[in-house]
This record gives sequence, C-alpha cells and structure tokens, in this order.
Amino acid sequence: MESLPSLLESVARLLLTQVGLMFVILGGAWLFLRTGFAQRRRVYRLPFGQGQLSSELRAGLFVLVYSAATMALQVRSGHMRMGEAGLGNTLVTFTVLFVFNEVWFYVSHRALHSPALYFIHAQHHTARGKPPIQPR
Repeated sequence: MESLPSLLESVARLLLTQVGLMFVILGGAWLFLRTGFAQRRRVYRLPFGQGQLSSELRAGLFVLVYSAATMALQVRSGHMRMGEAGLGNTLVTFTVLFVFNEVWFYVSHRALHSPALYFIHAQHHTARGKPPIQPR
C-alpha cells in the first residue's frame, strides 16, 4: 500500500473526474429540462421543501467523496486496476458501471422497502417533490 499523500492524491483525482462528469451530465440534463418537450412531460410540479435542495446536494457530495475514496483504496490495495485511458475503455467502463449501478439500486431499493429495513429508508419518502435527477 502506498503512502497517505499518494492515496489522497488519487482520491482527489478520482473525485475531480467524477465531479467533472457530473457537471457534464447534469448540465446537459439542465439544458434539456428547459425545452418545451421536457416541460410538457414534467412529473413533479411542487416546489422543493425547506432545506430539501441543500440536503440532497450534501448527500450527493457525500456519495461522490465516498465513491472516489473507495475506488482509490481499491486501486491502491491492488484489488482493482485502472485500464489504459482511451475512448473505448471509457465507454465500456461507463456502460458496465451504469448497468451495474441501476441493477444494484433497484435491488437495494426494493430491499429497503421490506419491513425489517424500512426504518433506514423512510426519510427518502418525506420529500415534497423530487427533481428528475437526484442523488440516490
């Protein structure tokens, strides 16, 4: 295992990459949601509850930092290796991780609705209106 400064540098690099990708994706979504097509199909028309947006932004930031730190630890410990940088590898990795994330989210979300785990998940259902793109 490498030194702490090296590990922190890896975490910072991964975090900046994730934040950059999120800005690109969310920026595109923000532009799309302002089109007439998206406005006609809008599901939620309620305003955010007091403190809801900042709460969701904090949760999203936590997920980004946690993900970057976890990935950096996996790479540094040798349990995961980084592939060669390139468009092909990036697209394949993005696609595989996207599908895995969706399946994982569905399964874990269904599990959190079970009586034994619902107490953990109940806060999720207190929001007044949810944006179409939100941290999970």
